[in-house]
Amino acid sequence: MNASRIVTNIMPHFLAKFLAKKGEKNLDDKKIAIKLKNAQEINDYIKHAILSPKGCVILGNGPSLKESLRDDYVFISERNKMCVNDFVISDYFEQLKPEYYFFMDPDVCNPTLSQHMKDRLTTIYEALSQKVKWPIVVFLPESAKQWNYFMDLPVINGFIKLIYLNTAPLNLAVSKNKFELFRKNISMVPPHNVLVSCIFMAINFGYEEIYIMGADHSWIENLFVAPDNKLYWCDSHFYDTKDEKLVPIYKNGEESDTFTMGELMTGYAKLYNSYYELDEYAKSLNIQIFNMSKKSFIDAFTRK
Repeated sequence: MNASRIVTNIMPHFLAKFLAKKGEKNLDDKKIAIKLKNAQEINDYIKHAILSPKGCVILGNGPSLKESLRDDYVFISERNKMCVNDFVISDYFEQLKPEYYFFMDPDVCNPTLSQHMKDRLTTIYEALSQKVKWPIVVFLPESAKQWNYFMDLPVINGFIKLIYLNTAPLNLAVSKNKFELFRKNISMVPPHNVLVSCIFMAINFGYEEIYIMGADHSWIENLFVAPDNKLYWCDSHFYDTKDEKLVPIYKNGEESDTFTMGELMTGYAKLYNSYYELDEYAKSLNIQIFNMSKKSFIDAFTRK
């Protein structure tokens, strides 16, 4: 099936015509076809997903999640759950049995990682393969579809399903078209942080109420510029068993280059702006997003 037919099958005609124009946004037929195949797989899964009527809780890994897990454990356990990154190393993973797991770091498909990063991914891989005893979907970026470190998880553990999200935005200028592509899972709000992907998918699943916990996003409090002008931080998480040390803030998984302060702040600005866009998208669908994090630098969502 060619790209034009795939587009027409899952999109309104005016959008099909808009997107299918070769060169419109520097997308050729092959790239369009890949995006639409991914979208079809996502939409097919959503059709059969069982949603809790009480909504969905998104669990970030910020230090404040420890307090939320203590105070709001019942609230969390009664709802569908999304977790991210290294959450699987926590004992709470097996206790809460989240339905969805997000790992959107592009390094998941980078074969030239530093040994430190490879060890981290190996730890996550082994924990998922051994701990999961219930159906769970692991969401990965579209760039990981050809190869990634988690690729054979469904073979090792039949409870695990992999789904690839169309993380590369189409950068459409017209808001109406943009939201239409969002709803079809052909494009998405730029995922500058894994939490963006979680919120976006929770919206598209159709949860009427979405709750966020552990989204501290307080990295700026832990930044340090060394005498050599290299940027360091202390990246803390709720599951840490000892105080984290200051480490360089690397740009890549090879750990060969570090961010400048200007580059990092520019990235943070893009991230926080993406939350405003998510809030606008959710409101267009009458969906409410509540930030229940005990501590959070995110100001886009209603606090609760």
